[in-house]
Amino acid sequence: MGTFSVKKGFTLIELIIVLAVIGIILSMAVYGHSFSGNHTLRFYARQLSNDIINIRQKSMTTGVIDTIYLNYNGYIIKNNTNVQKQVVYKQNYEIYWTAEGGREISFGYDGQILGKGNTITVKNTKTGRKMNITIVPGSGRVLLYDKIY
Repeated sequence: MGTFSVKKGFTLIELIIVLAVIGIILSMAVYGHSFSGNHTLRFYARQLSNDIINIRQKSMTTGVIDTIYLNYNGYIIKNNTNVQKQVVYKQNYEIYWTAEGGREISFGYDGQILGKGNTITVKNTKTGRKMNITIVPGSGRVLLYDKIY
């Protein structure tokens, strides 16, 4: 009967797999934060855009005119003096708007914006990245540029 020898150690394939897994984990740790920041920015911009679209549709279908009041750290949706919804952004996220459009957004029964058109920017002040929402003056259309600048 022969004796079997047991070799100790790792094969080259096992070492490559372990190094690849460690590399993936390190890249997620280093770059994961910026992906999370972009996700939050996109979420805030889409949420505001959807709320603007909803108050526009509500004014056209029910005749009830809600107003969005923009603040630098979020916004409030009101019907007369009743607060319908309040959104407060996390630290490092802010809203900017054009001076002509102002900080109040509401639509008439025909879906046109009351007042001038507006370009609203949701910005991550830490990274400088931003997304824009435009309200077209003639039609009242709400356009979200789903691109992070």
